[in-house]
Amino acid sequence: MTHRPLAVVTGANGGIGALLVQRFALDHDVVGLDRAFDREPAEHVTHLTCDLADEASIDRAFTQIGDDPRPIATLVNCAAVFGDFRPTHRIGVDVWDSYFAVNSRGAFLTTQRALPSMVEAGHGRIVHVSSISSTAGGYRQAHYAASKAALIGLSNTVAMEYAPAGITSNCVLPGVIENPQIVRSPDDVVEGALRSIPARRFARPDEVVEAVMFLARPDIGYINGVSLPVDGGTSLLGLRFSRDIRFDGP
Repeated sequence: MTHRPLAVVTGANGGIGALLVQRFALDHDVVGLDRAFDREPAEHVTHLTCDLADEASIDRAFTQIGDDPRPIATLVNCAAVFGDFRPTHRIGVDVWDSYFAVNSRGAFLTTQRALPSMVEAGHGRIVHVSSISSTAGGYRQAHYAASKAALIGLSNTVAMEYAPAGITSNCVLPGVIENPQIVRSPDDVVEGALRSIPARRFARPDEVVEAVMFLARPDIGYINGVSLPVDGGTSLLGLRFSRDIRFDGP
């Protein structure tokens, strides 16, 4: 029987996460983590219910993963909280903390749990799905942008510390992704967003997946500590959504 490496993907029930699981399952055994699943696992895929905001839940999941004698070859942190839009002065601490609990602390904890087996094996690939908001900011999304920016700091530090052990840590920074939320947005919002993207279209989910798969390849060992935009050239122009910026007062 051919040896299949082990991959762990968080946010495995989401749009991008589910596609990543399918893609990895072509040549990996995959453990998908998420709070709940509305689909049955495919061949070579195991679903584990895990709340990325809860350290005890993460520990339980990685205890189960640790029952497998194989080291974790790849960890992809794709889980994210997104969708709450409000100006910075109206973001409560509870909302701020809920974003950081999943988007950055959860990724830190899964990375921390995966590293020992990678170090022992002398090989590992860690990829975080961040966002172009992490570097450009996100209008009415300070909590999201800041939590995604924290992923870059985490990833770069891990890249420096663990490169001697054969481990790479990189980020993918998607721009606007073609998804149901975008489709349901007002026409003027969609048109304004498209005008700010040199490619004049949104990213397809599979394009984000392929960027992750590239950075996760076992033979890509000298690309380390990068943040790769997948945004149709948006970051080249320093542009985000085309909009009138306004302050709404208290």
